[in-house]
Amino acid sequence: MALEYIRKGGAVRPKDILKARLETENPGVSGLSESNIKRKLRRLTKSNKIVKIKPDEFSKFGIDDSDQKATYYISEENYELKAHFDEILPYLSSKDESKIKTTINEIDLYNDFYFLDPKQLDKVVLALDNNADIVKHSLIVLDNNIIKRGVKPWNTEELLEKLKDVIKRFRDEDNSQIIQLTIALLGNYNDYAVIEQLKHDAQDFERISQHYTHYTSDQTAEVIDKYRTDLFYLENELYQRNKEKNAEFVREIRKISVKKIKEKREIK
Repeated sequence: MALEYIRKGGAVRPKDILKARLETENPGVSGLSESNIKRKLRRLTKSNKIVKIKPDEFSKFGIDDSDQKATYYISEENYELKAHFDEILPYLSSKDESKIKTTINEIDLYNDFYFLDPKQLDKVVLALDNNADIVKHSLIVLDNNIIKRGVKPWNTEELLEKLKDVIKRFRDEDNSQIIQLTIALLGNYNDYAVIEQLKHDAQDFERISQHYTHYTSDQTAEVIDKYRTDLFYLENELYQRNKEKNAEFVREIRKISVKKIKEKREIK
């Protein structure tokens, strides 16, 4: 179980494995303790099936943990894949589109086996300066890691800056998937750029009707509700300008967001 869990992702701690097992197995099963898991990890390390990551190596693996007593583990296969991607990911910041595309294809090839670490995701962020096709595939990589796996780039400031630039470059073009992915990623960080883009889309009926679902995801619910006052005034402005249908889209987006937040609180 420990080896299977480690193989599924990036660097993990013993307590992460314990938590995963407690969530999927009966608490009364023998061996469900952190000390037992640590013993199994030591055996796996000796047999060269996993690699132990010490505190002085945390930065190399994109681990943000100040605990000098903490220990992380990574599978031998993923350790080798990390070296592979560390070598090729600098291609993403080149000016050669073919190099960028082959690198993104390589990430996709190993998507089911290897999780990029935060420092590696920083390299993917740099690819957002390119054409629509490269931007779309780079956003898919970021979505897979940030939203689906919870692994975030190390440099949050640069990520948000690049995402906002993508919104500005493609907001009026026929690139709905680029806008959808970018809004979801910005929403994941509760960034106000989501509201700015909604205000922009709401001015045009065709655009807001096409992009409506971009603002009704789990990622955007909190930021939509957080800036409720801004959106209240937006609705009012649209009604006053006889754009009732546009205003109704904004109202529906807000209703769905409030419902999602309510459901989330009830689960807790």
